[in-house]
Amino acid sequence: MGLVDAISFLSIIPVRHGSLEKVSTSQHWFPVVGLLLGVISGGVGWIVSLYAEPLLAAVAALATLSIITGLHHTDGLADFADGLMGRGDSKKRLQIMRDKMVGTGGITAVILCIACFLASASQVGGMEIFVAIIVAEVAAKYSMIVASYLGRPAAGGSGATFCANMNRRQLIISTAWWVVPVIFAPHMVLPMLAGVLTSITILYIAKRTIHGMTGDVFGAINEASRAVSIAVVVSI
Repeated sequence: MGLVDAISFLSIIPVRHGSLEKVSTSQHWFPVVGLLLGVISGGVGWIVSLYAEPLLAAVAALATLSIITGLHHTDGLADFADGLMGRGDSKKRLQIMRDKMVGTGGITAVILCIACFLASASQVGGMEIFVAIIVAEVAAKYSMIVASYLGRPAAGGSGATFCANMNRRQLIISTAWWVVPVIFAPHMVLPMLAGVLTSITILYIAKRTIHGMTGDVFGAINEASRAVSIAVVVSI
């Protein structure tokens, strides 16, 4: 039931909810869930693009994606950005990230990711927006796998659980899923790699600022990788 556990964590699709421990041992299914989410939200964007302007289609696709994911990782992006903008050592930054209030750093980071997605997705229509969103979503979910494998936990919580239960077998399986879009569209290897590069970059920043991985970093990587990947998709 690993796929079901991954779906329960990454979306609000009404399936049996698995524990965080079970989800962390099912990470290799993340790209498949990304494919599912991409098909749903990209499908909405494709349908709307047949009857409305590209920007409206992009908004419809993003709204669908936001609803179906429950904005689960957007909160992580906001918290991580607030921590980066904060003053002090790693302990102080982690304390800021745990604060329930969202600061200007978090708000700005979320706006930039949304703007990047909309600006990119609105450049294409029809089947192109469908494919672009699928590729971006698969890339985003695979970037989380890379983070789990390469990252080291900065503190307890979900970040530590995911890092602890990631292994080479899961990485290989998830990489095989990651390759599927590339098989059908070889030129899509660039946006897929862009997602990986984004993940590694954020991991490096997190290591320098808070000394490792947290659940908020995990969420930030998903959101940022999606935005970067779809920007690369439409650019090529």
